[in-house]
Amino acid sequence: MSKVARACFAAVASASVIAAVSLAAEVTLSPRDAQQNEACRLLIEAKSCLKQNNAMDALGLLEKAQTLWPDQPHIHYALGQTYARLAEFSRAIAEYKQAMRLEPGLTSALFNMAGCYERNGELSKAIEAYEDYLRKDKDRERGVVATNMIATLRKVHANQKDADANAADYFAAIQSGGRLQRWPQSALPVRVFIADGLDKAGARVQGYKPEFRQILIDAFNSWCDASDGRLAYKIVGDKANADIVCTWTDQIDYLKKLGASVEQGNALVETSNAAEGDEAIRKARIILLLRNSEGNFLSEGDLRKVVLHEVGHTLGICGHSINNADVMFFENAPTCSEVLTSRDRKTMARLYESYPKIDKR
Repeated sequence: MSKVARACFAAVASASVIAAVSLAAEVTLSPRDAQQNEACRLLIEAKSCLKQNNAMDALGLLEKAQTLWPDQPHIHYALGQTYARLAEFSRAIAEYKQAMRLEPGLTSALFNMAGCYERNGELSKAIEAYEDYLRKDKDRERGVVATNMIATLRKVHANQKDADANAADYFAAIQSGGRLQRWPQSALPVRVFIADGLDKAGARVQGYKPEFRQILIDAFNSWCDASDGRLAYKIVGDKANADIVCTWTDQIDYLKKLGASVEQGNALVETSNAAEGDEAIRKARIILLLRNSEGNFLSEGDLRKVVLHEVGHTLGICGHSINNADVMFFENAPTCSEVLTSRDRKTMARLYESYPKIDKR
């Protein structure tokens, strides 16, 4: 895609991104008991967090609200908004679908869902969702955006080439809706906090070994080295001052609740719009599961694969490889390498190639 075409696409796409994370019109909820009333309070607090660009806190509040009132469509709608902010587009889509099942007239969820499909690289589904929205809602302003997006996405889809698993890198696959996601130069070195055997709540995790901390450090070193000296990090001792917070869990069901039922780790990345339509990473969180699906603790080799994969996401690789040898292959396969492959390294190098090399003196 030419630079001009890409710029045009980014300009149109930004409208759908804003819509996908903007707050829905105020609605009147009617709680029937104290439990649902508490869910409403949490929803209001979560919306306030989203307005302040604090998606991670909003997620925690909404998870509690959903437990208290599981069939409330506006809670699922807000979860969709929050996951979209965190670039977890598949989860956002699932929440928007659930909101529409519970309230079919909530067509703004369909509009937002189309934007999520677009950013997830599922362009044909994005087109279908925008077309469905136009059939079901007559909002003039959004209708214009949807119509323009359909035309743009059709052009992009027509020019999209099939991914090549044997290409030198998979750079094209890590562009979210045609946009790159990376840490801004002003944020370097990225500040990383690693919890020593503790989960997100600060509880001790079974199966943790002190050497696991070094596995995480090795992963950050590997990716930064792959950037050809253009990306750097430093370890900090206070998670409140960290850009990336790394924690552990031994609870398989915990990641399932986050929607990661077949994953050994979970990376949440929060971004904001940056220059030229790209996205600047603001902060990130990694949760690493120390057990496999059968409940057994991971070997150090398997843990290295998981850690490298999730760290790659937090440093800007928001897509996946289709080569099952690469660390960033889309699922945890036995064929995946325990060290960065040439394709992994070249993809990271291309992501930060416009940055100056960092003087380590």
